Amino acid sequence: MMVVGERYSRGDRAKKSRILDEFAAVSGFHRKHAMRLLRNGPQAQRSVPRPERRLYDDAVREALIVTFFLP
Repeated sequence: MMVVGERYSRGDRAKKSRILDEFAAVSGFHRKHAMRLLRNGPQAQRSVPRPERRLYDDAVREALIVTFFLP
């Protein structure tokens, strides 16, 4: 993919379109996703996993509503 990305960055508009068509057909990616990959390269993996979504119980939710929405 690095070679294709280098060709893509050096090409003019017509060449970029042709390279993008070929890359999208071979990889199966949508054109916009393929364009982002060719421009920026693959994204690095996160070093730390994302924290899980917080789930509040009814008491905390009621306290937040009273604190922020009532004058």
